[in-house]
Amino acid sequence: MKFKEKFMKGMTLAVLAALGMSTNSNAGEFVTYKDQPVIHGEYIIVFSSDAAKAATAEGAISKLTARGNAKINQRWQTALHGIAISNIDEATAREIAATSGVESVSQNAILYPSVVQTNAPSQLDRIDQYNLPTDNKYTYTYQGTGVNAYIIDGAIRTSHNDFRPPGNPSGPSRATNDVDIVGGGFAPERHGTLVASVVGGIISGVAKDVRIHGVKVANGQGIGSRAWLLGGIDWVARNGTRPAVVNISWNWGPDATMKAAVESLVTAGFFVSVSAGNSDGDACTDSIAGANGVYTVAGMTDADENWNFQFSSGATKTGPCVSAYARVIATGASYLADNSYTTDAGTSFSAPIASGVAAQVLQIFPGVLPSVVNSELNSQAITNKVIGIPAVPAGTPNRILKVWP
Repeated sequence: MKFKEKFMKGMTLAVLAALGMSTNSNAGEFVTYKDQPVIHGEYIIVFSSDAAKAATAEGAISKLTARGNAKINQRWQTALHGIAISNIDEATAREIAATSGVESVSQNAILYPSVVQTNAPSQLDRIDQYNLPTDNKYTYTYQGTGVNAYIIDGAIRTSHNDFRPPGNPSGPSRATNDVDIVGGGFAPERHGTLVASVVGGIISGVAKDVRIHGVKVANGQGIGSRAWLLGGIDWVARNGTRPAVVNISWNWGPDATMKAAVESLVTAGFFVSVSAGNSDGDACTDSIAGANGVYTVAGMTDADENWNFQFSSGATKTGPCVSAYARVIATGASYLADNSYTTDAGTSFSAPIASGVAAQVLQIFPGVLPSVVNSELNSQAITNKVIGIPAVPAGTPNRILKVWP
């Protein structure tokens, strides 16, 4: 019997990660899990419902294990008739799949448990549930392990406790300041530290195990320049290691040079999250928020309202260049002390939510293109919950970023 290798189409990456390619109705099916955390050399064999054929196949496999290094680790008889086997290569697994009496052979894969963070900060509390009111918890499965997060911003307080490894509060920091485009050293700065912690802080962050890289493009007062920002973008494009997310919580008006530089990061394979901007109007007029291929995040209040001068003096930009919304108020690491936290508002702190969720995707699918990650975030988003979206400019999507998957 010829094996049939099945590739499911029309499914989101989240479904593939949670369920795999699970339509196993054809006997002899060989199932692979592309870009998922498989355990190499280990396979799950399910036998046919034809008892006689299944017994013959199971006997043949038992003889195989007796002759070599292959090992049957488990046998199942009730919920399913099958075995878990290890120490076989793919060629052998495919041969087993082609054996009469075998329904399917599939790779064993790692499953991650969900974790619940209690007393979660506001920006995390909203992204794991579809409806208000929120429950002060953040439930997540993936932590962005193995993914790099480049924060093009002010210098990060890398010694802050929020940047310690998950489960190891005294361990080495996951954050470094990699390059100083401005000059003058890495004295911690307020904006860059808070943005970094929303991406990957163990208390404040979406993806709690990302490797955080500071790219300093602002001085100690949080003031940048076009040249510094372009220099930071160029540095990441030249030196960044993928899989990676890049956060740019800066906004600038029409500027062909800036737009082209930002788009070059996407072309180079980096997921790029950007802030929609805090001055109302159309995000498409912004050379960063309106760049092609980026993930532009607008701001909303804790009541799921489009942020429009409800507090402070700001209002989110909107329009068709917006990808999704996230809360505009964030609590995270302070630049002043290692155990200090601060709260601030602006789409600067909405954007890093997207980088954190993208890092969760890239942990499991490290080789996918930014466009695929963008589509995945959109397909998993919470829809039609934001109220007060302005009619002008038209075309703002009614989506709220959601933890992945």
